[in-house]
Amino acid sequence: LYLTMKECWKAITYLNKAVEIKLKHLPSQHPDLVTLYCDIGRAYFGMTEYHRAIEAFQDALNTYKICPPPDRDLQGILDWIERLKK
Repeated sequence: LYLTMKECWKAITYLNKAVEIKLKHLPSQHPDLVTLYCDIGRAYFGMTEYHRAIEAFQDALNTYKICPPPDRDLQGILDWIERLKK
């Protein structure tokens, strides 16, 4: 919601809290984290914090490689990383 409202800092705050909660109850390589890391990356991208966005998408990629979620496309993650490295 905050991403669509262009309130990226609020989105990052809540997404990081969601990651903390998930990590308390799920394995560190759970597929749910892929979506959260991608959303964090998109929020940082929206703030032009590209180095942080790359870190978030790299976390998503690393988690995806171990435990891919059924609803997330690997190519989408790779496209974001490539886009940010330019």
